[in-house]
Amino acid sequence: MSLLESFDYIVLLHAFCKLDINAKNWKDTTALHQAAAGGYNAVVKLLLKAKADVNAKDYRRRTALYFAALNGDEAIVKLLVEAKADINVKDNYGWTALHFAALNGHEAVVELLLTAEAEVNVRNNRGWDGAALGGLERARGSG
Repeated sequence: MSLLESFDYIVLLHAFCKLDINAKNWKDTTALHQAAAGGYNAVVKLLLKAKADVNAKDYRRRTALYFAALNGDEAIVKLLVEAKADINVKDNYGWTALHFAALNGHEAVVELLLTAEAEVNVRNNRGWDGAALGGLERARGSG
């Protein structure tokens, strides 16, 4: 059985056995958080297809989009944005996915989030916005 087939099996188990696709661990992370953080594109697709909550928050109020943006995973960020992830949600520290992408210099992700109308001037709890973190200038070719 291939990896993808085994994940299809998990989705079928969810459908027929009423497994909670949004179950959380002790840090309030879901399977979608873990798949996005690990770069498992196929798993993210299957979880979204199984109606995983794209805006589920962990104990720091971070969503799967935060982890994909932090890692610069453009493909997963695109999947989550297309699934209507809240691109402007703030975590406990006031950070957004745009902050994470900009801080880490993930220009393609910054551009994708900006195209999806991420708020540029959102400030975190330290008063920094995306521009202050440096990634926006590089993404626009002016840094």
